[in-house]
Amino acid sequence: MIDLISILIFSLPVSSIESNCDNKENLSQTDLNICSYKVYLTSKKRLSNILENKTLKEWNKVSNQVCREVWKNYKKGSIYSLQVNRCQTKMNDYLFYSNKGGMKGMDERYKLN
Repeated sequence: MIDLISILIFSLPVSSIESNCDNKENLSQTDLNICSYKVYLTSKKRLSNILENKTLKEWNKVSNQVCREVWKNYKKGSIYSLQVNRCQTKMNDYLFYSNKGGMKGMDERYKLN
């Protein structure tokens, strides 16, 4: 019976076994990278609510290039995509929350001191 269950589990496509991004303590580096990409996509979607499509496309291209260059020393490492995703997410969030909160209502995480 256990063999049958094992065969069924291992025959499932990888995409059907999804990482629990809410609990990152025991995730592999690959799962952390996947979760960071999902968070990035959420920030990109938020930003799409305030930027015009043309501007958003250019921003995505430029921010990706900038983050890849900033983290280029880690390009051959397992954390490279995680750091690039986090970099883009932080920049997207800064822009979104700056727009949303204005000068006086800015989210504390994104205020520049």
